[in-house]
Amino acid sequence: MLFTIVACSNNTEDVIDADPLPNPIILSDEVEVYNKDLLHNNLVLAIESSGQTAYLINKEGKKLFTWVFEDLLGNDFELLSN
Repeated sequence: MLFTIVACSNNTEDVIDADPLPNPIILSDEVEVYNKDLLHNNLVLAIESSGQTAYLINKEGKKLFTWVFEDLLGNDFELLSN
């Protein structure tokens, strides 16, 4: 047997305000805010901590391509045109 109980009321005392941050957020000068209109659309080539995996990533952090190599990549890695 399955029982479902649903209740509604007109009580608005426990309603959470839709704006949980009423005060503006103040950031320090060291914080860079993401503004997609100010960024170029070039891709980023990244490797995992001198590991065996490399990624081509867009500016939103989405991995577009992934390569896994047999050898460790080290700190110097270059994507060639061919």
